Amino acid sequence: MTYLKRLLLFILFAGSTGTLFAQISIDLDMRSRAGYWNGYQTLPTSETNPATIISHRSRMIFNYSSDKITGKLTLQDGRVWGESNTNSNSIHEAWIDYKFTKTISLRIGRQILSYDNKRLLAASNWSVTDISHDIALFKYKKDDFEAHLGYAVYNNGTPASKFLEQYIGGTFNTKSLAFLWLKKPFLDKKLNVSFMGIMDGSQQIITDINGNSIINPEQVNYRYTFGPYIKYKQDKLLLSVQYYLQTGKTVFDQDIKADLLGLLADYSFTKTFSLSAGYDYLSGTDYGPNNTSTENNTFCKIYGSGHIFLGYLDYFGTPSKHGAGLNDIFVKAKGKLPLGIVYKVAYHNFSLDKEYLKTGEKVDKALGSEIDIVLSYKLSKSASIATGYSTYFTTESIEKIKNITVGTSETPSFAYVQLIFTPEIFKQ
Repeated sequence: MTYLKRLLLFILFAGSTGTLFAQISIDLDMRSRAGYWNGYQTLPTSETNPATIISHRSRMIFNYSSDKITGKLTLQDGRVWGESNTNSNSIHEAWIDYKFTKTISLRIGRQILSYDNKRLLAASNWSVTDISHDIALFKYKKDDFEAHLGYAVYNNGTPASKFLEQYIGGTFNTKSLAFLWLKKPFLDKKLNVSFMGIMDGSQQIITDINGNSIINPEQVNYRYTFGPYIKYKQDKLLLSVQYYLQTGKTVFDQDIKADLLGLLADYSFTKTFSLSAGYDYLSGTDYGPNNTSTENNTFCKIYGSGHIFLGYLDYFGTPSKHGAGLNDIFVKAKGKLPLGIVYKVAYHNFSLDKEYLKTGEKVDKALGSEIDIVLSYKLSKSASIATGYSTYFTTESIEKIKNITVGTSETPSFAYVQLIFTPEIFKQ
């Protein structure tokens, strides 16, 4: 009998015997999404063909809670229909949280990190497999003040104690991750101020004698991202601003000097209708011929969400790929239709921060605009259905970014239907 089977049987046995002073529950999280891809993530042309792609994600979630200890185990299978990848099965979450006092606790294991409005650390719920982290998380909460301190180091070789060994398992060969998050409300909790500071270390990339880029396991370069997120809410009005600086060294030994600015204003006109407008700025690097600086000014979102901020077509989920930064002016509406149908409509107007791409090509800053429409309906307490449609109005510059011959792109069209089922199947 495998270890996992023993663990599941133990959980079920503990629950069935009515364990004193402890609560155990088992939940399901199942979602299926059928999508019509004709321009999702990249532009369609007369040479490409639309595709219908169906994905499915299944989770079984075990929760344990007692006076001092809480724990969570999430088994996950995520795949596109027809995929034969045997690594689709995974343990998405597996953590234990021990409460030392009423104010201090420590959570260790694989867990989801999601903070503030999900700009820098977030779950990726849109993706088939989502994102979780192996990390130790120290938490402090007293009255209305909260502080979280997280730290992790990553190794995949033998012996694992060697920190400076080649690691090929993480984004940009990440070797360590540490962050500090602080939050405090003011003005009768109308004003919430939080601060996030993140340090992530990645192995240096150098050029060998043959001109190939290789990893240098003897050197870890560190990037630092820090800044505040401020949110004010009173009655029907919500205002927020966030600003983050990035410094340190890239994996290519460039000095980093980048920043992000996010502004949002939201007003609820009625209980069923709200309108918001805002501006997101992610700095870019000047790759023009007259720029002699070796500085890297392209902001990287680290483990933050791109999908919920920069359009559902995910053209700019990773703005650091083209290097020139991004401006996004957006307007969003949310409301409720008859029969309980909830709608969301968003308009984005995109432009570059700098006029030269990482390739050295000069382009017009205008990148075009995107429209996203989503309708959702709650079928029952544990089931819901959603459908969405997105399209994009292109420019020559977005064609160049997507490596499409200028003038050959066609109008993007992406549509999907998603069914979500999240029942609680056991509670003791």
